[in-house]
Amino acid sequence: MPPYEYAVQTMTTDKSKEDALSVEEVGEHIAKVHHDLKNPLSIIAGNAQFVMELHRALDLDSDVVSSIKDIQEAAHDLETALDRLVTLRQSLSA
Repeated sequence: MPPYEYAVQTMTTDKSKEDALSVEEVGEHIAKVHHDLKNPLSIIAGNAQFVMELHRALDLDSDVVSSIKDIQEAAHDLETALDRLVTLRQSLSA
């Protein structure tokens, strides 16, 4: 069983029937988390790209470039994790 299915199963079976989250509610929570993380991530990635463009125009220190690349890589990793959330939400709706 994939971990997300186990998590959903645990959320719904560990609570009493009246307190259990429905699959729809879990999907809604996933959508909210995705939205709450996606917007700041877009700002971080956009600003990292902006600073990289400044580097190209102003020839910034190589340490700055290394830090920008680290930020861009981390932003990409978070984007991948957010894509997995979307996949999870879609699998709950199926």
